[in-house]
Amino acid sequence: MLGETLLMNRTPMLVGVLAFVVLALLIVACGSDPTPTTAPAATTAPTVPPPATVSPQPTSPPATATPAPTQAPTRAAPLPTVAPTPAPTPEEPEEIDPSDAYFAMERVLEVSIEIDPEDWDTLRHQTRTFEDLMAEIEKYQLSRPFASIYDWFSATVTIDGETHTEVGVRKKGFLGSQSDTKPSLKLRYDKYVDGQSLGGVMERMTLNNSVQDPSMVNTCLAYQVFAAAGNPAPRCNFATVTVNGKELGLYVHLEELKKPFLARHFDSAEGNLYEGTISDFTPEYRGTMEKKTNEDEDDWSDLDAVMSALLDPSDAGLEALGELVDLDRFLSFWATESLVGHWDGYAGDRNNYHFYREPDGKFVFLPWGVDDTFHLKDDPNPFDNISEPPPSVLALSAIPNRLYNIPEWRAKYAERLKDILETVWDEDELLASVDAMAAIVQQHALPDARATAAEDTERVRKFILKRKGEILADITPEPPDWPEPEYGAATADGVESFELRFETTWGSSQGANPLAEGTVYELTEDGEWVVATEGDAGATAGPASAQEAADIGVENAALFTVMGLYPDGAIRGVTFWMPVDRVAAGAKLSIGVDADVGGVVWTIPAGRFEPEGFIPVAGGGIELAEAGTEPGAVIAGHLYAYFGDGQIPDGEGATGRPVSGSVEVSFETAWGSDKSANPFGEGSVTNIARDGGSQSPEGLGVIAGIAGPDEQLLLPDVQDLASIAVLGIEEDGSLQGLTIVLPISRLADGATLIIGEDPVAGGVWGIPPGGISPDFFLPFTEGTLTLSQTGTEPGAAIVGDFSGEFIGTFSTEKVTAIVAVELDESRLILNEVAAKGDPLDWFELYNIGDSVIDLTGYVVADDLTNAAKRVAFPPGAAIAPGEYLQVELDKNGWPGFALSSDEELGIWTADGELITKIDWEEGYSGAGQSIARVPDITGGFQTVGNPTPGAANQP
Repeated sequence: MLGETLLMNRTPMLVGVLAFVVLALLIVACGSDPTPTTAPAATTAPTVPPPATVSPQPTSPPATATPAPTQAPTRAAPLPTVAPTPAPTPEEPEEIDPSDAYFAMERVLEVSIEIDPEDWDTLRHQTRTFEDLMAEIEKYQLSRPFASIYDWFSATVTIDGETHTEVGVRKKGFLGSQSDTKPSLKLRYDKYVDGQSLGGVMERMTLNNSVQDPSMVNTCLAYQVFAAAGNPAPRCNFATVTVNGKELGLYVHLEELKKPFLARHFDSAEGNLYEGTISDFTPEYRGTMEKKTNEDEDDWSDLDAVMSALLDPSDAGLEALGELVDLDRFLSFWATESLVGHWDGYAGDRNNYHFYREPDGKFVFLPWGVDDTFHLKDDPNPFDNISEPPPSVLALSAIPNRLYNIPEWRAKYAERLKDILETVWDEDELLASVDAMAAIVQQHALPDARATAAEDTERVRKFILKRKGEILADITPEPPDWPEPEYGAATADGVESFELRFETTWGSSQGANPLAEGTVYELTEDGEWVVATEGDAGATAGPASAQEAADIGVENAALFTVMGLYPDGAIRGVTFWMPVDRVAAGAKLSIGVDADVGGVVWTIPAGRFEPEGFIPVAGGGIELAEAGTEPGAVIAGHLYAYFGDGQIPDGEGATGRPVSGSVEVSFETAWGSDKSANPFGEGSVTNIARDGGSQSPEGLGVIAGIAGPDEQLLLPDVQDLASIAVLGIEEDGSLQGLTIVLPISRLADGATLIIGEDPVAGGVWGIPPGGISPDFFLPFTEGTLTLSQTGTEPGAAIVGDFSGEFIGTFSTEKVTAIVAVELDESRLILNEVAAKGDPLDWFELYNIGDSVIDLTGYVVADDLTNAAKRVAFPPGAAIAPGEYLQVELDKNGWPGFALSSDEELGIWTADGELITKIDWEEGYSGAGQSIARVPDITGGFQTVGNPTPGAANQP
């Protein structure tokens, strides 16, 4: 049904609009701005009377505040700075930065927050569970940044006697640092009051709870080392926090990586800043990169250029990388990450880092999230055995892995590490810094936290004293090999790469002999020429058939195939696909970045007529020098890619490698343990056997709780399921486990459930080393679950035994989770928002009910806490069942009401009941984009590059 548009200004009107669709990237939206289209004559929009005049509400003035002292703080003995990356010498002495006073190590800030108790309870209980994270990864396949799950609330904040009202406060934390008793916090002074700041110099503050670092010294000490080694690093000190009169304890006060930080460290703060969270410069991990500046500019070419350079295995690729990334400064960043043991950073985990490029400059990497540093290798860390890195290096991610596997750069890395050890790693200076921070912790932390802090501080001291000798021994006489698989251009064991150049004509795919079509100028695998019999290689291009389009899931697709006849009689080839409307001279598309672009490699054995299976292309791209879609048009281009070694079964009934086995396990855990950030540390296994052979239960975790959406698929006809899972990390770094689901109503002491007779199901599964989702699931065909102790109260013991047999087929098809999304309780759905609409900002509503919704008396606002900003819908406004309504916002008609890149939006009934809301941050709604429910109406919000006002949302 065509929707309606409600223009919210002094002379509103309703007009019909047609849906439009533009080609969108998976990560980056590339399309024209939406243009309203006149509705067909048969569709007549109802007339809506003009709204009553709404008087604009004044913005509250900033609170009167006394600025904090601006003199430069006295600093404890600074660490010396390493020579390789000296800061430029200014022509004139730099002025004192008045914000330095707020980061003086000897100054412990006193932070007092007064907030509505209900808001505080809501804030502190907002959380992301491990299950939530995995569901989001399964749903979006790392194609977009992770969702922001925290809401802003208004509060009165006093810091060292300086009081401000209407300060924005929200919870902070990705997974492991979350807490509902001592949450990490972000403060934003200008969230609700334009221009408001602390002491006239600070608009934002970050307060970390340090729950992953009982000593509380890791963060500030690590950033001191990064800064001394020549890396731009955040300033850091401590603060005590009180909320509504209750002391929460000591926090780490940390500088935010925003434009003021960039202005202090670079000549220009107008460049592109990105944040990486489970992100890397590879097709698989590129999508989670998040822009932190210039969010409204739909230009990611600098980031994508780095990825393209890494995909090029030649010297030219390395040279291109050096033109894009300041590799000398990267050496210092990389070496420092390894030195302080930042396993959860870029080099070790593709996580917790930023990178910045000044206009026309090179990327410089910035450290972040360093609270879990300074751990020796024998410390208990459930993720250590994923990579088992040597002490001197971390090289899991694309750039360090590429460099470390080049002898010249490996030697440069080792030399830079030695330089930093000599010039920065002064044990006496470091221990003095630890002592100074530990004294602050002992004086200001809550009494019950001090003993643990003192004990954990010894870990840091031991690390400092052992680290230099440990590293020097590891790199002498030669730096060690990196044991993990290589990424990017240097691909992993079992993964091959190829590159080819070809020329053919459009429509040649219909030829009788594809080996005789076109010309293959170059065909290499793993860098070696491989065309088998000279002349027996061909290239074809043309539109996909209806069946082919259905198989690859892309309508109106173009197919490009290059194949060769090999000496063993087999025909091997590669097929790429892309949208037909992207076939043009100069087109450059990447797998994993551009929408509907993909490929497979295949083999037809000698004497056969069909491929035995397909291997998906994991990454790469296609470049077209000449192209056209007229019959006979020349198609000339360059293909490059790498691919996995597993096969996707070809067609219904095809199979991969069959596997069967049995498992027995005795377990104990607690109800609700599935919400833990570290499932490996939950519960215990007293006995486990695989195929009749006993195995060690050490290191295994057990979790139990309400089944997630993917687990519901095991018993789709049963509501309210419980889930029990046993999981652990294998020696090869893979994560293996088993899951059992049953109705919650069947949880009872002494209960016995038999697969095939009772409502119980499950299976075994595995996640490969470095992976983020299961690559196989083998269902139980037989099995018995016996429960000796149960309960559904939080923390109730779940004790039992399970024995079962499984059988299935390994394949590279991913186990896909279906994520259920609850609709708003109201029949009125907020379905889409465009914060940078053209020409006006707008949002879209949808009526899921079976009757007309009269919007008279409903109000809307871009502030969820200030009732004075709410504006009424015009009298007579209504939305029919199954109808979309686009609401355009004219700030000339409604002064002060317009959307921005960091905003809130809510709708209330005439009785003041909030029925639907959304809160987004910078980077989620730029020009030409919208925030839309996908799937339409029922799905969760995500950023899309093809806004559809008044029509169904498209991915």
